[in-house]
Amino acid sequence: MATRDSSTPVTVTSVRTLDGRVVAYEQAGDPAGIPIFVLHGTPGSRLGLHPNRSRIADAGLRLVSYDRPGYGRSTRHRGRSIVDCVGDITAIADDLGLERFAVAGGSGGGAHALAAGARLPERVSRVLCNVGFAPFDAPGLDWFEGMDPANVKEFGWALESEETLARDANVLARAASSSSRGRHGRRQRRLSLPYGEQAPQSGLAYFGTVTTR
Repeated sequence: MATRDSSTPVTVTSVRTLDGRVVAYEQAGDPAGIPIFVLHGTPGSRLGLHPNRSRIADAGLRLVSYDRPGYGRSTRHRGRSIVDCVGDITAIADDLGLERFAVAGGSGGGAHALAAGARLPERVSRVLCNVGFAPFDAPGLDWFEGMDPANVKEFGWALESEETLARDANVLARAASSSSRGRHGRRQRRLSLPYGEQAPQSGLAYFGTVTTR
């Protein structure tokens, strides 16, 4: 199991947005380095930063990652759209006193990175979108073409309803737990993230279980 590198300091804090929500964020690397917001995929959390923190510092980088609403320590934002991330990123940047910064996002974080670049041109210096999603309603696009069948199934649950997603993701997580216990013969527990957090219900199918040694 991957472990977090403790050789460089990690700062976890939170900021309150204009609409009263709490957004948790984390920094790693060189405090005086080049600031880069790293936006996690879907599902995911701020804990997905590079596990070797010393390499981040050695590269002269200051990485900032936050839990999008509903993940980790961040308050849920019902009905939000991708572009709503701009307000959260702005709140964090203001809290840190960052006037200019780069933004990088992969998978589900890619579109959020593009939104930040589009809405904050005076503050965002560069944008990296790695295997990001195309707009779901783009003309002539088969959004699911070439996608992994498991992802197609999970997105189908989300499109049907939140209740369907929560129900079927939990069924899948329980099945994965039972299968893992049977194969390895070890005691299993549901994933508990660092700092006492629990994986969000929508992410259990992704995170599955971890072995208690």
